[in-house]
Amino acid sequence: MKQTFLLICLIISFTLAQAAGPYCIGDTLNCIALGGLKLREVPKGKEIVAIKLGESVVVIAKWDSLYQSGTYEQIYGNWIKVKYNDFTGYVFDGYLSKMPAPSLQDSSLEEYLNRVSFQIGKPVTKTSICEGEGGGEGTYAVTIRLYQHQNFTAKQIDYGGWEWGHSTIVFDFVKFEEIVLICKVVFRNSYAKGVFEIPERFAERAIMIKSNDDFGYDNFTLKQFYIEERDSEVRIIIDTGY
Repeated sequence: MKQTFLLICLIISFTLAQAAGPYCIGDTLNCIALGGLKLREVPKGKEIVAIKLGESVVVIAKWDSLYQSGTYEQIYGNWIKVKYNDFTGYVFDGYLSKMPAPSLQDSSLEEYLNRVSFQIGKPVTKTSICEGEGGGEGTYAVTIRLYQHQNFTAKQIDYGGWEWGHSTIVFDFVKFEEIVLICKVVFRNSYAKGVFEIPERFAERAIMIKSNDDFGYDNFTLKQFYIEERDSEVRIIIDTGY
């Protein structure tokens, strides 16, 4: 099924400490950068070795006070000292996460969730039949799936009706940038064709995807939503049909 994507990625403002959720010295963090990361001798210094998507590092020191923060490709973060295999050096933490890294084989966020977490109980489905005029009749269904991982929870709600449907996936206990980077892997073909804009602030923190196979377009929008400290939620809305 061939689709053409139009993406407008509205990335979070630069007020967060790092893309990775809260972490401590000794923690293991995963590389979630599609193009990988460079381990350097000093912050912004000579490259030691490349860290690939999905590989892990162990935090030795949280950040260097002389190079505390920066922004790379619209992702904000800090330079931290880590151990990677037999190497020790500095890496930019904006592309690290406690969340499992997406795989190049994950073609959807549902595939990602099924691979890295487990479903709590069985999916719950409710259906109803509506009669109407002008194309409003039909059977409507809502299915809810709950996912659990040691570092996050997620809820997927699938809505279906006559010639329309959409899904909402809600991630808890994550940073917005973490979901941005995971989407950049899962929807990498879409991002390659995208148009990027960076606003200062937005009232919502959501990723919205609109698709229409008949007319061949998808819209992919990321927006910021301010949430109280230590409480974070990111919504991904996938809309299909007319």
